[in-house]
Amino acid sequence: MVNTSSAVVSRLAIAFVVLWALSALLWLAHPKVIAFAPIAPIYLGLSFLSRGDLDMAIVSLGISGLTISVTVFSIAKRRALAAAMTFVVLYWFWSLALLGLGV
Repeated sequence: MVNTSSAVVSRLAIAFVVLWALSALLWLAHPKVIAFAPIAPIYLGLSFLSRGDLDMAIVSLGISGLTISVTVFSIAKRRALAAAMTFVVLYWFWSLALLGLGV
């Protein structure tokens, strides 16, 4: 299996969309949440930061930053796909946790 940049990008994009679809199934009764889910950790992380809740801000922004960094590294170096997939899954898990808590 060849790991070209386009192959890595397409695999990560597919994983992101599949996880968004699974998230959408959980939130069918709340359509606004479905649209908000992909940006929830970043948006809420900044919101936590402005309210002074540093623990939640660090976790939310940390997960977001690590996901973006590992994804960019994975695309640039054409390796570490498993790590990037793990962070994409972690990002979505945290997004669902934040939305489920009603934060």
